[in-house]
Amino acid sequence: MIRSRLFRKTLIFIIILFGFVANVTALYSAWILYHRLTDEYESKAVAIARSVAQSELDIIVRNDAASIQSRIDQYLDLEGVSFVLVTDSAGEVLAHTFIPVIPQAVLELIDDSAGPVLMEAQRVQNIALTQGDVLYVRVPVLAGAGGFVHIGMDRSIITGYILTAVVRQHGLTMVFFIVSVVVAYLFMRSISRPLSDLTDYANKVAAHDFSGSISITTKDEIGVLAAAMQSMARDLATLINHLEAAVAEKTGELQETVAYVSAIISNIADGLLVVDAEGRVARTNAALDAIFRCEVGRLEGLTLEDAFTSGTWGGEGNRSLVTLLRQAAREGRNQPVRSYEIFGCRRGGEMFPLEVSMVCFEREGVFSIICLMRDNTERKRAEENMQKAHDLLERKVAERTRELSRMNSQLMLENAERRVVEQALRRTEERYRSIFENAIEGIFQTTPEGRCINANPALARILGFEAPEQLISGISDVARDVYLNPEDRIRFVEEMSAHGRVVNFEFRARRRSGEVIWVVANARKVADKDGRTLYFEGFLEDMTMRKEAQERLEYQAFHDPLTGLPNRLLFQDHLRMALSRHQRRTQYYFAVLYLDLDRFKIINDSLGHAIGDELLCHVAGKLRECVREVDTVARFGGDEFAILLEEIAAPREAVRIARRIQELLGFPVDIGGHEVFTSASIGIVLKTSAYVHPQEVLRDADTAMYRAKELGKSRFKVFNQRMHEEALRLMALETELRRAVERRELEVWYQPIVDASLRRVCGFEALVRWHHESMGAVPPSEFITLAEDSGLITELGEFVLEEAVRNIKRWNRREQKAHHGNLFVSINISGRQFMQPDFAGYVEQHIRNWNVNPDLLRFEITESMLMDHGSMAVDTISRLRDLGVHMCIDDFGTGYSSLSYLQRLPVDTIKIDRSFVAELGDDKEGRSIVRSILSLGYSLGLDVVAEGVETPAQAQLLGEFGCRFLQGFLYAPALPAAEVDTLLSLENPLAYLAMSYEKDDFPNVSGL
Repeated sequence: MIRSRLFRKTLIFIIILFGFVANVTALYSAWILYHRLTDEYESKAVAIARSVAQSELDIIVRNDAASIQSRIDQYLDLEGVSFVLVTDSAGEVLAHTFIPVIPQAVLELIDDSAGPVLMEAQRVQNIALTQGDVLYVRVPVLAGAGGFVHIGMDRSIITGYILTAVVRQHGLTMVFFIVSVVVAYLFMRSISRPLSDLTDYANKVAAHDFSGSISITTKDEIGVLAAAMQSMARDLATLINHLEAAVAEKTGELQETVAYVSAIISNIADGLLVVDAEGRVARTNAALDAIFRCEVGRLEGLTLEDAFTSGTWGGEGNRSLVTLLRQAAREGRNQPVRSYEIFGCRRGGEMFPLEVSMVCFEREGVFSIICLMRDNTERKRAEENMQKAHDLLERKVAERTRELSRMNSQLMLENAERRVVEQALRRTEERYRSIFENAIEGIFQTTPEGRCINANPALARILGFEAPEQLISGISDVARDVYLNPEDRIRFVEEMSAHGRVVNFEFRARRRSGEVIWVVANARKVADKDGRTLYFEGFLEDMTMRKEAQERLEYQAFHDPLTGLPNRLLFQDHLRMALSRHQRRTQYYFAVLYLDLDRFKIINDSLGHAIGDELLCHVAGKLRECVREVDTVARFGGDEFAILLEEIAAPREAVRIARRIQELLGFPVDIGGHEVFTSASIGIVLKTSAYVHPQEVLRDADTAMYRAKELGKSRFKVFNQRMHEEALRLMALETELRRAVERRELEVWYQPIVDASLRRVCGFEALVRWHHESMGAVPPSEFITLAEDSGLITELGEFVLEEAVRNIKRWNRREQKAHHGNLFVSINISGRQFMQPDFAGYVEQHIRNWNVNPDLLRFEITESMLMDHGSMAVDTISRLRDLGVHMCIDDFGTGYSSLSYLQRLPVDTIKIDRSFVAELGDDKEGRSIVRSILSLGYSLGLDVVAEGVETPAQAQLLGEFGCRFLQGFLYAPALPAAEVDTLLSLENPLAYLAMSYEKDDFPNVSGL
């Protein structure tokens, strides 16, 4: 057995490698043999078939079935021939060797051979029959004019030959493989045995066993290695003996040193404490045990807490000592020597001063803390006695010194105080007099009865007197001569009596001339030592200008500066009071009208803001004429007004006033030489019992006003709960739409546009679709309008443009053009997106990024957008045309564009609106309109597309009118991009669409 793992692995690898090579060689030989035998069989089959065709030519041409049958039966005796079959030129079987019937697979091959064939054409292939696989050969007779000879060769013979050859080859390979394994095993064993002996000897040497020897005497490398290892083992034995003797000698010296050090430690006066890394006491000396009054050696082996803070120590024990040691252990190793003075605790609870010196060190991986402790009780006692004697001496000296200094200072202070008091009195009197005379506020002193006893010049000026003396003599009773309302004086005295002071007391005063002014007083009560009031003194300030400015600011804060009407804040305050009155009085009714002027922006932009401001003032005056004094008319800003109708008897009064307002605003008004017409859309809230806050009423009135604008402007609309629910629904829908645009959850679908003259799909119109996870499919008529109102239409349009450009690139690859030609895509562009400053540059960037042909991109815009933006729209269209983009007018015939304007527009295509196509049935007027649009478009050199084609009759009429391009449900609804890919993969997409229409596979999406 081979004990060497190295040679065992080598032997296993050789066995595996040889087995792999043997199997690969056998498989390759079988594969070569198979192909060669197959080729020979094919040659043999072809030769037999040709022999039959040539030798039996006469009887085959005469279709002599009996002779042919007798001849072909002889060929079955040939090795490998499975069947022989002869057919005439039409494929009819003349004779065959099958019993009882011809298999179906052979009949199918005979049917394939019927028809014209090439001269000398033959066929060779493999077929599967019930009796096994057969090599089938077909040879024509007289190039097929005389018929065909069909022969089948049994392939099982080939398989038998191959299996026999493979088995023999594997047998020989296995015998050779076994012999090779035995030889390799013997060879490996002869090599591995000396190596195993050498390994055993090395293990003994590693275990310090030098008694053995190696009996390897070969002259090869293994013999040399064995001799070298024996020599090295003898040297190691000698070296280890010397080392053991040296270790014994040094161990004795170390023991002597340890005993010497232990004697020193045991006899030092200071206590020694050694703590290991785990916080256990490793060693102490007798001095430490004496300091803490514990048994000798009792602390060793205990943790710091058990050794110094257990219950036998009393109180907190040596908590501070343990804390210092734990902190030193955390701070680390090799720290310098540190000393502390703390209080220790002896066993029994006695506290004493303790000096601790400690150092942390690490040696040979062992961390320790060494502490020297000294009892400082006697030293502390001596220091305290010395300090007490020193403090007593210092205290006696200080007391004597203070006594002498106090006597001297008292004499000096008495003299200085007299001088300071005299000077302070003079300065205070001068300062008070200066303040009193020069103050801008009026300063007064009056008795509780109302007589003025003192006043300064400022007070005289405020009350209209020339001098204070004149004021004192001229006013005998301030309640009568100064206060405009005597009750204010009474309130002043009552507050002074109650609190002893008044702060910011405002009242109206009468000047000497009779002029009324606003003043504010701040005063206090002055009483004697018995608490009796002597007089009132304080300040008086004229605040007339401040009061007037405050009133102006309040007016401006609650009124519109242009019209003078109340603003939103004041209106909401009145509305809040109306709501409160309605809650108190159930028979109290009110209504709110919310107005917005129609076409005011056009007037403002065309005639200027000055004319617009005059129009707003005119409207404000008309609104005042329509309401009563108790009603409130307010302007909220811009062209928005609100009216609060209070104390109305019935809701019809609000409707009557709304009609009156529309009637008055309907008359033209001359402003600055311009005759201006305007109207208003009005929202009305009548049922106010359910409201609590003014904002809710204004919200619903605003909702009703916008509903009136949606219905055609210049009308009023009364709010109902459905409007609020619709507003909430639209708000929620806008939120979901914004989220869908950000997450790119919308899809772009494509409706085919058909070229009727060429009978093929020539392009698509890109239409955006939104399928919400909870709301389902949201109609475009809802979210497109919402996107335009919320400003999301620009981001939505950019998304559609990017998707369309990407698909133009895919659908116009070379293999697609070969079937369908160039396919264009039409995109609907909103007015907001089209009038962006650099819309043409944005389109150009997408064309370059995707490297698409701009001739395949078409933009559809409406007539109303062209009319609204005029020359700016024409400039943008021209830039797009310069890029090569085609322009199309969508929904042609529904706007207001003139023919002359259409002639100047740089457009390529017009689209007939679906409403005209829908009236093509029996409506002669509708046919005339469509025929006129087609005639107009072709006369201007424009392409015309009819959209909304849903019936064959409509398509037939449009074809008779000469309309080439059609679009509608008749051909297909809008399809996802994936379905368009499938459609374009067909040879004839239009035929497929027609078949789908006949089967009604497409849903009716008319109007989307």
